[in-house]
Amino acid sequence: MTDSKKDNYIISSLASIGRNKKWELYVVTRIIHLLKDDDLEFACQKYVKHKKDSDEYSLTDLCFPSLGLYIEVNEKQHDDSKEEDKKRQQAIHAATSWEQLDINIYEYRGEAKVYKSLDDINKIIDRVILQIKEKKAYLIANGESITWDY
Repeated sequence: MTDSKKDNYIISSLASIGRNKKWELYVVTRIIHLLKDDDLEFACQKYVKHKKDSDEYSLTDLCFPSLGLYIEVNEKQHDDSKEEDKKRQQAIHAATSWEQLDINIYEYRGEAKVYKSLDDINKIIDRVILQIKEKKAYLIANGESITWDY
């Protein structure tokens, strides 16, 4: 194990995704690797309590708290729970004011839901990376301090 607190944080955070979420793991690690020079605070599987006195909570797939952004990796099963996902998004926004960015990794081909190719997913990730960098630049230009205390 590394001696760097930052390295330990990154490795532990990525490990929290789990073995059963292979598509989410791919997307999240690609984003983190592409943003490595931006030194942005992130958290995987970030616990967000819906209301102060409630036991209800959600986990974000990847969030950037200092930017007010989080990412949802929508796999095939998300299509079956659109109403539930919308309520979850509203609860997270009400609790945090964070903006959700979606990465849909499947598409319809006729009646069948199939995963997109990695090339297509990478193009979506590239667009999300631009959104993240634009949000960071906007906040800095408006006097915000973007810090990371891992």
